[in-house]
Amino acid sequence: MTRARSPQAKGRVERLFRTLQDRPVKVLRLKGISSKDAANRFPESCLDAHDKRFGVEASKAVDAHRPVAKGLDLDGAPCLKHTSALRNGFTVVNEKRLYQVQTRVNAKSVIAEENVDGRMVIKHKGESSRFEEITSRPKRPKTPIIYK
Repeated sequence: MTRARSPQAKGRVERLFRTLQDRPVKVLRLKGISSKDAANRFPESCLDAHDKRFGVEASKAVDAHRPVAKGLDLDGAPCLKHTSALRNGFTVVNEKRLYQVQTRVNAKSVIAEENVDGRMVIKHKGESSRFEEITSRPKRPKTPIIYK
């Protein structure tokens, strides 16, 4: 097994990148492709030939991946996390969108996570909160002033 941080593996990747950056320009010219749409369709047609020419069969057909540890949640691993202030009306502003937190949270800030697939999660102390996106801030009920 060639480890990813070894010089041999780095050299292999750099050669591949040089091949992928240099070769398509020449092939596009030889094929007479000059439009953007035709150039975008071109890689699909030549991937099999590239794999046949440069592909190397593994010496051992063993899956070298490590199993995921129990209790580890990989669902939210690749995400953007923002610490957002939790306002008086249990509202949170994230990326110019307004969210109403429906779970009662006794905190001044929460963590808003935006996952790769577009899902939004609002958490406090690692616990997910129920919320909904709203279009305007909730109106504060006017309490009458009582004079004695």
